[in-house]
Amino acid sequence: MGKKIRHGKIFYSLNRQHPLIKEVLENSDEHNPAITALIRLIEETVPVPLIAMDNSENPDKQIKPFDKLPSQELIEVMTEVYKSLLASGLTVQEAHNRLAVMEPFNYYPELVASFIESKKGDTI
Repeated sequence: MGKKIRHGKIFYSLNRQHPLIKEVLENSDEHNPAITALIRLIEETVPVPLIAMDNSENPDKQIKPFDKLPSQELIEVMTEVYKSLLASGLTVQEAHNRLAVMEPFNYYPELVASFIESKKGDTI
């Protein structure tokens, strides 16, 4: 999410240049209005004040992305992001490098390393 100002007030928007979001928007012509509407709905309804208050009151209780979830869930998301990175024109090595530093994958370096190892030999 990116922080922006509208009418003198702070709001947040999804990064439409994120490889997965960009690919979905570019490859879904007939559904694009619905996807765009969904993104706008998410942006406009994320309870930012509540999140900020919870984080301020309980900073040690904030969960990192995919924490305590089966690793397969993260791998499924990582796979789709990986595909979108390749589809955007990145080389396999560039995609590997991006995954290693991209949130939320950067929280799980061992899982990323294992995923990358499983993709050795991929070409594009």
